[in-house]
Amino acid sequence: MPVRVRPRAPYISIAYVRYLQMILNIKARAGVRTVVVAMVMALAACSSPDAAWQAAEREDSVTAYLEFLARYPEGELADRARERIKLAKEKKAWEHVEFRDNLDNYASFLKEFPDTKRRAEIERRIAELERDKAWKVARNTDTIKSYEQFIDGFPDAPQAAEARQLIAKLEAEQVAAEPVPTERPGNFRVQLGTFRTITAAEKELRRLMGLFAETLIGPAWIETPEHRGGGKVYRLKTVPMSGAEARAACAALKSYGQDCIIVNRD
Repeated sequence: MPVRVRPRAPYISIAYVRYLQMILNIKARAGVRTVVVAMVMALAACSSPDAAWQAAEREDSVTAYLEFLARYPEGELADRARERIKLAKEKKAWEHVEFRDNLDNYASFLKEFPDTKRRAEIERRIAELERDKAWKVARNTDTIKSYEQFIDGFPDAPQAAEARQLIAKLEAEQVAAEPVPTERPGNFRVQLGTFRTITAAEKELRRLMGLFAETLIGPAWIETPEHRGGGKVYRLKTVPMSGAEARAACAALKSYGQDCIIVNRD
């Protein structure tokens, strides 16, 4: 009669039993899920790194990959586990940063994860936040200078057109606020010269005002150019004067060698 041989149960060493007990004791306070992960990883360790890796991938958590690394710290799968841990940490950090949506958090994220695939996206958002911050400062300051500084820093910003409109508005308000000059009484002016270019007229105006400001009574001015012979003629004239004032001023100028003529006020 043939003898039946009962199959032997898999051998589990006392050392391995103690290993399981150690994991369960350490993880007992972390909750049932962590204990299950530890047990799965421990059982997977009986077979091979591939089986253990498959178990870690099914769990797909930082804890599972850490457990895998504790058992298999070297090799290609260990490198993949470290990469999965890094990606998981980055994902969690990104959720926090994206929710906060401020410059400091984006800067900290890039410092912690310099090789992130989100770098271009983050840098675009940082630029937008810096632009919006600068615009807020410009609007709160509400001056021509603040808007010009904003346009210089962000010429292509969506707010640039509005900044230019506000500059024009403030400039118009400044002009409107300036007192309208009241011309002196008098039916005559002293004409100090005629010029072909505005540059020459302005240069002579500065020279004469520097030499004869008191004689000229008030600020001289450049008359709107007259078109003559295919070109423009710029006339340099004094403020309105009475006949006596004009004769006295022109005589004084001629005494210093300065040509002049007396003309109607116009």
